Amino acid sequence: MLQTLAGTVSQVGGYNQNAITLRMTAAEIKAEIYKYQALGGEYSSPADYQAQYPRLMNHLAEFRQKAVAAAFEGRGGKDGKDDKKAEQDEARKVNDMMIGDGAKRGI
Repeated sequence: MLQTLAGTVSQVGGYNQNAITLRMTAAEIKAEIYKYQALGGEYSSPADYQAQYPRLMNHLAEFRQKAVAAAFEGRGGKDGKDDKKAEQDEARKVNDMMIGDGAKRGI
């Protein structure tokens, strides 16, 4: 019974950390969108929504990329096995796919 309780607590702790990471990423995305809507900060020159839209999409893609990287880093081995190398390779593959050629990034 104690072992089950310890396993449950560790799982809840993992989900809690994931929720915190997701909330922080969501807050960064909301702040970036608010800056874009207000044409403030780095979006103020030139003060044109169409000219600043690619910059916004680039920033949002970077936030998404960072969230995916954090999710992969936070995961342990699969099925109790140590598959850390395989997961790191998969994370690099997803990272490279999201980066692409740099010109076509976006949400």
